Amino acid sequence: MAPITELSGEDFQKCMAVNSTGVLLSTKYELKQMMTQSSIEVEEGRPPQQGAIVNCASINSMFSLPGTVAYTASKHAVNGITKAAALEARSSHVRVNAVSPGFLETPMIQALLTPPAGEAFPRGAWETFEARQGRKAAFEEVGDVVVSLCTPRMSLVNGVNLFIDGGFHINEGNN
Repeated sequence: MAPITELSGEDFQKCMAVNSTGVLLSTKYELKQMMTQSSIEVEEGRPPQQGAIVNCASINSMFSLPGTVAYTASKHAVNGITKAAALEARSSHVRVNAVSPGFLETPMIQALLTPPAGEAFPRGAWETFEARQGRKAAFEEVGDVVVSLCTPRMSLVNGVNLFIDGGFHINEGNN
């Protein structure tokens, strides 16, 4: 985390390489494979479905915090990659969506919350985010949404960035 005035070009590029270029390349090669394969078996009346890709964006694909310019830009890029790929792939019966998890206490977040890093990102701020989200989130909840997006019953869902945040993104207050 660094303010834009202190962020090095190298650190910005590193974040973009992992979070954006990685998603771009994964999506590219997943699509190449899926476009060549046959449809899975689907219910009568549903269109063929040769694949479903779910990219991982973030709550930062809609919001930002001071000091997160590289991460926020990279997650906005994931959203854009997802939308463009969804339009390009739909004629091949491949759907491309994204999920934007809210606040999950990952090992990376735990490190940010532990001093000395925790002095820059206090635990109280994290607790405020979780309160606005409504509760702590479980990793399995994100996985459940990804699985659901890949099912044939989601055949008309394409190009969507689905927020998995307990309503954080619609909650203007902190309650």
